[in-house]
Amino acid sequence: MNRILKSSTILIIGMVLSLQALAAELYFENEIHDPSTILKEGAMHWTFGTGDGIISRYSDDLYSWNIGEPVFPVGTWPSWINSLGNFDGSFWAPDIIEMGGKYYCYYSVLVTINGGTGWRSAIGVAVTESLNNPSWQDLGMVVSSVDEPLTNQGQLVHCIDAGLFRDENNKVWMVFGSHQGGIFMYEIDPSTAKTIGPRYGIIGNNGNFLPYSEAAQITYINNFYYVFWNLGQCCEGNQSTYNIVVGRASSPTGPYFDKDGNNLWQSVDANYTGGSSAILQTEGKYIGPGHYGYFNNNGQDLVSIHYYDGTTADGWPARLDLLEMNFVNGWPEFTRNFTINGFAPPTPVTANLTDNGVFKIVANHSSKNLGVQRSPNGSCPIAGNGTNVNQESTGDDCEQWLFKKVDDHYWSIHPTLNTSVGLDVTGFSQADGGNVQTWDYWGGSAQQFRLIDLGNGQYQVKARHSGKVLEIDNGSTADGANLVQWTADQSKLNQQFTFVPLGGGGGIGSTVHVNSIITGTEGAGAGNKRGTATIQVFDDLGNGIESAEIFGTFSGTFNESVSGFTASDGTVVLKTTGTAKGAVSVELCVDDVIHSSLPYEPSDNIITCTSGAGARFSITGNLDETDLIVFPNPVTNNQFQIVLPQSEVLNADFRLVDISGKEMMKGSLNQLQTEIIIPQGLKRGVYFLRLNNSGVNFETKIVID
Repeated sequence: MNRILKSSTILIIGMVLSLQALAAELYFENEIHDPSTILKEGAMHWTFGTGDGIISRYSDDLYSWNIGEPVFPVGTWPSWINSLGNFDGSFWAPDIIEMGGKYYCYYSVLVTINGGTGWRSAIGVAVTESLNNPSWQDLGMVVSSVDEPLTNQGQLVHCIDAGLFRDENNKVWMVFGSHQGGIFMYEIDPSTAKTIGPRYGIIGNNGNFLPYSEAAQITYINNFYYVFWNLGQCCEGNQSTYNIVVGRASSPTGPYFDKDGNNLWQSVDANYTGGSSAILQTEGKYIGPGHYGYFNNNGQDLVSIHYYDGTTADGWPARLDLLEMNFVNGWPEFTRNFTINGFAPPTPVTANLTDNGVFKIVANHSSKNLGVQRSPNGSCPIAGNGTNVNQESTGDDCEQWLFKKVDDHYWSIHPTLNTSVGLDVTGFSQADGGNVQTWDYWGGSAQQFRLIDLGNGQYQVKARHSGKVLEIDNGSTADGANLVQWTADQSKLNQQFTFVPLGGGGGIGSTVHVNSIITGTEGAGAGNKRGTATIQVFDDLGNGIESAEIFGTFSGTFNESVSGFTASDGTVVLKTTGTAKGAVSVELCVDDVIHSSLPYEPSDNIITCTSGAGARFSITGNLDETDLIVFPNPVTNNQFQIVLPQSEVLNADFRLVDISGKEMMKGSLNQLQTEIIIPQGLKRGVYFLRLNNSGVNFETKIVID
């Protein structure tokens, strides 16, 4: 994995794979970058990847992957690394191998020197007697860019991306290196786990710098040594050009040749694209495949890689993928048109939850309900960013939750008092005791949960980002006891929950209200524009209400009264009949909502009008001076609205900053509702909106889509 040097994109032409309906999709916590070779101990399969402490994933069926503990506790690392330079704790591209009944993890580190203007790299190794019950002990450095001799052309040897393999005589070898000077190989002494003998050049440009070559691994199979490595640029999400090429040799130390007969130590220069040896490239959602590993699944030749997820806005996270390897005329080919021998994909666990259904969540140990933390006077707040979640026994609206399907296995969970926020593990914490709160829902992995069926009518609720489950802190049975995440333990009753249906998913509440209004325009031909307003109507349980008739009045450039009926999701789009050219202003007020069985309760409206100083807001509940509304969130069409509480003095300044705190834009607010236009070129991702209003600070997280 190369994050040091970047240059122009190499365009790889052509496709190798044809995706089929039988693709072996992987499930659950399959997020990983630079996955290691898969090893099996007992019934459990393990792989390790880039990240703080060296992350791990495990599976008993090769389909369903779970988060394991890191090799080193997060925030710690072997002391020898400090002698090289400044290390940030993120280890790169590990590989694992079994030797003498023990398991060895070879890992890469990159440090900075001279105030960040220079770098050094090294490979170290740690050992444990078990992967299922690990106790890792570091064995120190194996190779480093400081100690490795320069190439014959005077290039540094970049000591990253270790790949361990056995030859036909059961000798162990380590291939490593990258673009800096080439990809090399040493024999490994199993008694010390360190290198012995001379260094061999495997892939290179005769010892010169070679762009885009790294992540090599060798497999001995069918009487040949096949080397797989990556060309292209990694680590750029959906902009990555990573791709896998292959060569082979009759000896572990080479020489290696590609399918076109090119000697790989002499021919891999800036113009090399792999030719007919290009074996795996971007296709469909599988962007930038990389870091080949081999696993023999009871005679089935499987290949593990990572890819960047083309179904997300930016391609992140990277995910684990498995392919089947077959051979044609002595050369390997990969396919996703296969099933994994001996295993089957997981069956979704629903616990009888329904999409958009409303439920109580009952803790087994206390028989109390999860709820949003109450105000000091005991009343139910409108849950917002940072509202804590605990257990209660009152049985009122504070303890009602709307469940929404993310996919067949994961759910988002929302308080019915404000379904725009969802359960969220604070700060993406990976730690035991990480707090659970509500936050603006944007679909992050710390806001997605799946159910573990314990077989006794009870369920654990597992967070996608951490692999830890929800529990009532310290097993307390008191009202107000906090909800946190913790390592799963099926014997702990405070990690067990049931779900009691209250409505939704076919049931409805008792009143309706306006949840959101988004105004805009659409083309009407000949340069004309028509005003539009998208209105969403919910009931008091957070369900979208169908067949509600909405009456509204456009203002601004247009002055019309309009009406329309909501669809099944509670949404209706109202449009003006009149048109206008040039710059237009589109505002709308909802005048009335009529439903055949549910009364309209305007005091519950999140918003009634979009117009500026004349807006009629009907925000109720226990609002305090830190409440504000931002919509839509995630932000679409490069614009969003900021709504201040009516009580606020209209003298606010705002700043939009990225997750590092860098300011992206700023401005002032002088009305209750202000439209913000996102600057061109601002990347998709998570940002923080910070406001200062007469000395009172506001902050909320927003997502630019």
